[in-house]
Amino acid sequence: MIRVNRLIRTNLLVALCLLVAACSTQRYAPSKDRASPSLDEEITQAMGEGRPLAAIRLLDKHMAEASLKLKVELQIQASEILFDSGYPELAANRLTQLAADQVHPGLENRKKILQAQAWLYQSQPDTALATLPNFSGAMEQSTQVRLLETRARGFTQTNQLYKALLDRQALSSLLRDNPEAQTSNYDKIWILLNKQPDEVLLMQKAQHQNTELIGWIKFALAINAARRERIDLAEEYQNWAAFHPGHPLVSSYGQLLLERISRTTPQPRMITLLLPLSGPAGPASHAVRDGFLAAYFADDQNPSRPTVVIQDTGTDPSTIWQYYNQAIENGAEHIVGPLQKQAVTLLSAPPKLPVPTLALNYSQDQASNLPEGMTQFGLLPEDEGRQIAEHAIQEQLTHAVLLLENTDWAKRIAQSFTQHYRALGGTVLKQGRFNPGTSDFSAPIRGTLNITESLARHRQLENTLGTKLEFIPTRRQDTDLILLVAAPIEARQIMPQLKFHYAGDIPTFSTSHAFSGEVDTDVDRDLNGLIFIDIPWHTDSSQEDPLFAQIKKHWPDAHRYTRFYALGVDAYQLLPNIETLKSSSDAFFDGRSGKLFLDVSGRIHRKLSQAEFSDGSPTPRHTPNQPASLIEKQE
Repeated sequence: MIRVNRLIRTNLLVALCLLVAACSTQRYAPSKDRASPSLDEEITQAMGEGRPLAAIRLLDKHMAEASLKLKVELQIQASEILFDSGYPELAANRLTQLAADQVHPGLENRKKILQAQAWLYQSQPDTALATLPNFSGAMEQSTQVRLLETRARGFTQTNQLYKALLDRQALSSLLRDNPEAQTSNYDKIWILLNKQPDEVLLMQKAQHQNTELIGWIKFALAINAARRERIDLAEEYQNWAAFHPGHPLVSSYGQLLLERISRTTPQPRMITLLLPLSGPAGPASHAVRDGFLAAYFADDQNPSRPTVVIQDTGTDPSTIWQYYNQAIENGAEHIVGPLQKQAVTLLSAPPKLPVPTLALNYSQDQASNLPEGMTQFGLLPEDEGRQIAEHAIQEQLTHAVLLLENTDWAKRIAQSFTQHYRALGGTVLKQGRFNPGTSDFSAPIRGTLNITESLARHRQLENTLGTKLEFIPTRRQDTDLILLVAAPIEARQIMPQLKFHYAGDIPTFSTSHAFSGEVDTDVDRDLNGLIFIDIPWHTDSSQEDPLFAQIKKHWPDAHRYTRFYALGVDAYQLLPNIETLKSSSDAFFDGRSGKLFLDVSGRIHRKLSQAEFSDGSPTPRHTPNQPASLIEKQE
């Protein structure tokens, strides 16, 4: 997933560990070809301070003066740092700059591993695994670490959990000098064990002779038994520890893991869905409910499928605590909801909630800490603004103008885009606004594109000369991107008017709000050329999701609230995966509302798919492979 500006501490520590290990080997030793003997020290310092993009700028500076051989090495190093620091798209773009004949044999394995990481990010783990080189004891340790980590992730995504477990165990022996990277790897071992039923774990225990791995498996079996019987986890842990005194889990880490396990209820017996089914939020709430139930009934092979109770919370968000507490009294072990921002904000006030709660919106203050036990998930407009900024920079579109509705939601998107775009090195030149319901957009378009100034200069020249002059107005020439934030009706009218005002050749991006959700080639032909981001159900109709087909069959008007149906589906399917997202900084969930990842505060964010209107219909769009040399100016 792309997480620009989301610098995960664990990933940075792993990256720093790999960098330090690399710097101790011959390939990073200062030489006559090295642009500066102090480069490695400067990069290590920047990484240690949590400023990976500063390290990238250092590498770019030295690449400008380096020999071809050294330039290739530095480019690979930059890609490794970007992948490890949460910038996979920027890293993948750098790889495209490396011709096959430029990479000498000593760097080939590192390049293959990076290519596999790019395939993993694109959710193609089979291709990633096929790309990886074979493990060799002759490899440098940093390359071994990166290979095992990447291969373990590939095996995990292809559900080859035992192979992933073996790689994680092998990785443990290479990370003994890096306690925090080791802790991250232990977390992933536990996640792998926690995904498997007892019968599979027992089979794996019989197949393996490694005492440390056997200890892990026995620990998982003991915890599973304690959870089923609802008995004291601490007592079960002590019994296990007595037989495994030298195991890594017999440590402070083991105690912390036990505390984390004790705070979770992986298989709740009852879930209560709190939604305002009546009132203004009713239509959206019904779509969330129906999406949730569609996912629930599709999960009919799950022997531990919980009971679901649905509660209408009415029209007054201030009464949410009444319904929340009543649900717990009635036996709810997990709450999903509420949907209204005010209600979510009220539930976010205490430091701790009594049961795990997946709120379906975000509290008013997104910078505040969430209470223990709460995760927030919703259709956040700001995520879309930030993602478009990332796509723009990736495509070298660095000078933007904005056209947006004069509404609160549009202003929020524009603000998130502007902040992120500037941080990534882009420049916002001008912003124009229009009121909803407008049909003539010539004034904001002319003002934004400086056509008004061109017309004014023409009139001034005519007045000066005292004669009429033939004149074709010109737009500004310094912009390479238009961000259009508009509803479908306005977007359909604006796109032709942009072409009329000589801006048809400027790439125009928009958020999901520009698409109605229903393919209508007649009315949407005017949107041809518009690039937008949206949920996978909307961006690729060629591979229809069976679950989406069922929803459309039962609710023919589903297109009006498709995104809320997707939110409901994901809310159900996220429940058993939230702890995985929390425990691994590079984890994501491929949902119906997008590719989902969790930030350090407990808020889930979405990575949407790109599409472009062609012949009046959305078609999947893949970002062009262009160099991503612009790196943010501030961190």
